[in-house]
Amino acid sequence: RAAQELALAEKTVYGGWQVCLRRLPATAQRRADALYVAERYAEMLRLGPWQSGDGLELPGSRGKRSIKRLLTERGVAPEVRRSVPCIRVGAMAAAVPGLGTDVHYLPEENGGMMEIVFQKNERTQEEQR
Repeated sequence: RAAQELALAEKTVYGGWQVCLRRLPATAQRRADALYVAERYAEMLRLGPWQSGDGLELPGSRGKRSIKRLLTERGVAPEVRRSVPCIRVGAMAAAVPGLGTDVHYLPEENGGMMEIVFQKNERTQEEQR
């Protein structure tokens, strides 16, 4: 499955997920259920699958770790793992729902940000049971 562009303030459907992208000022309240990327990457954001070899350096971690390993450590079943989407900046993995945003793509302290909200489609969850 190829990566696709994200449209501002519209829901993008990707597999069993709905993804909404919004531009916010630096002073905006952050949601616990959203991921945030620096506004300067807004035009480069793509939604697609994570690839073998992709990794994230998460805040507070001891360096970059593979997305596969991070998902495994969080108890995501192998059959579900491949369906988890990835936000890319160009060719690089920047954020994954349930994991977080790579430190290199986090919003700057006083800069604007892009809020990314992921929702699992209920119908898809029902079908997987």
